[in-house]
Amino acid sequence: MTFTQEQVEAAIKATWVRFFRSLILSGAVGGAALYYLSWSSKDDMTLPAGLFFGFFVGFACAGTILPRGFRKLLYRQRWKA
Repeated sequence: MTFTQEQVEAAIKATWVRFFRSLILSGAVGGAALYYLSWSSKDDMTLPAGLFFGFFVGFACAGTILPRGFRKLLYRQRWKA
């Protein structure tokens, strides 16, 4: 199956925006979860450590979502044409 350059560029642009949105949301949820776990265990966790691990979780989630979302958006562009 072949795709035009415009279809690929539109899918890349849409996927890029969704990647950052999922990265921010996953990072926030991961950071909040780690903060709650450290608070409930009465263990001290610094803010930079929470942000680092939160964004690590965010990159892992967004990296999992990215290829699947790109393929879905690419096929959606294919059927629009």
